[in-house]
Amino acid sequence: MSFAKHLAIGATLLSLLVGSVASVAAQEKEISKEHRKAAYRAMLATKSTRSFDEILPLMAQRAKDVLTRSNPSLADEIDTVTTEVALSLVDRRTELSNLIQGVWARRFTLEELNAISDFYESPVGKKLSENSETIAAISFAAAKKWGDEISALLIKNIREELQKRGHKI
Repeated sequence: MSFAKHLAIGATLLSLLVGSVASVAAQEKEISKEHRKAAYRAMLATKSTRSFDEILPLMAQRAKDVLTRSNPSLADEIDTVTTEVALSLVDRRTELSNLIQGVWARRFTLEELNAISDFYESPVGKKLSENSETIAAISFAAAKKWGDEISALLIKNIREELQKRGHKI
């Protein structure tokens, strides 16, 4: 995935999270400890949050780029300070995990979360999890190629039909 795409995903996720923290915090009290643990287990088993680990580094890089463009003469110091400040925020990653646990717990029952975890902890579930990004990337590439071929065929067939009807195209 490109840097720009990571950056866009990170910015979108961050804005969504910031906008919903208050409502999520109010709902957190409704989730039992057992349900939260099951949600966490499912999150780990599915590896569904691994892309979230890139948010802080991407946001730090974005901040560094903005500040460096504004103050090129401070580039080295901006780089050093950005790294220091970003590292000071690493512990806050658990806040994101807690928010996401709540999302999972509100959307799945305890039994469903356990079933998800059981599947993803099985050999075939682990294989699916390990290969899902590659499968998605190859699938998207195949869909794009197919779509490009269909688009070209569609235009060719439309032109031919219009010519049959006496139109020059």
